[in-house]
Amino acid sequence: MAAANRVALVERARAEGWLVIEDDYDGELRYDVAPLPLLVGLAPDVVVHLGTTSKIFTSTLGTGWLVAPPDVVSAVLSLRERTGIGPSAAGQRVLIELARHGDLGRHLRRLRRELSARRELVVGALDAAGLGVLGDDAGAHVVVQLPSAAAERQVVEAGRAAGITLDGLARHHDLRPSWHGIAIGYTACSRLELQSVLPVLVRLLDTAMTTAQPAHGSG
Repeated sequence: MAAANRVALVERARAEGWLVIEDDYDGELRYDVAPLPLLVGLAPDVVVHLGTTSKIFTSTLGTGWLVAPPDVVSAVLSLRERTGIGPSAAGQRVLIELARHGDLGRHLRRLRRELSARRELVVGALDAAGLGVLGDDAGAHVVVQLPSAAAERQVVEAGRAAGITLDGLARHHDLRPSWHGIAIGYTACSRLELQSVLPVLVRLLDTAMTTAQPAHGSG
């Protein structure tokens, strides 16, 4: 978000009593430039910043963090005490110790190098086939846009038949999908597994691009 838009958002949140939720789920995973400035740093009074270890460690750790106005923090903690929902205390202590001794920073540097190499591998294979990707040089996945809902379904089903689990964009829309495509994650497998599956994935996407027709007036 451009700096002017950030300021405008903060000003409107203050004027209308909003809370802005900043879901920074993979902000540590930017390869080309430094992480984007946090919105909570600009307006800690109206921004609730959320982060998680699911991308930088594992989702099974169940640990994240929240930076928010004191009344919001109190409300969240109160809810957790009443419901008994909360992350493992052991997991929280592990994360704190990793951060305290600098191991977290070293781990993130290694992770960025590895994921950057994997992204280059994926994007290179797609580019060679004339398949472009959407998104910044960051994160743990890329998106390949497809011309129609039919093409998206075709790729997902063909991938399943080939033993590859693919995520289509359709399920990420509340209403009728306005974008069609495949989100390709590259962190849950080894680099060797990624290299072996890429030719199959490229073939499935290329086939869908050439055989599926864009939808007219329907999702």
